[in-house]
Amino acid sequence: MDHPVKRWWPLTPATRLRLIGTVVLVLGVAAALYWRWTRGTVQAVDDLLPGFSQQRARQNEILMGGMVAAALQWVDALRDPRVQSLIVAGVSVLAAIVCFRVASLLD
Repeated sequence: MDHPVKRWWPLTPATRLRLIGTVVLVLGVAAALYWRWTRGTVQAVDDLLPGFSQQRARQNEILMGGMVAAALQWVDALRDPRVQSLIVAGVSVLAAIVCFRVASLLD
């Protein structure tokens, strides 16, 4: 029985990079879809109270300024599973593009 690494040696580096890029792309998109569909959107208690989110955002803007309030909204958005899955998919697509680009330069 051959060692698994020996099967990789006849492949050119460009072909290996294309294969790695394809695997990264497929696994990344599959992981993003899995993350999106297995994690429900759980609302915080603050969001269930009517008008509390707007009051909290206004209070943060008064106390800390507009840029900090916007940054806090971005951090709150990162807790959403849809945003997390988009980040995972985006990073995997970016990594696959880099692999494909380097492979095309090696040819």
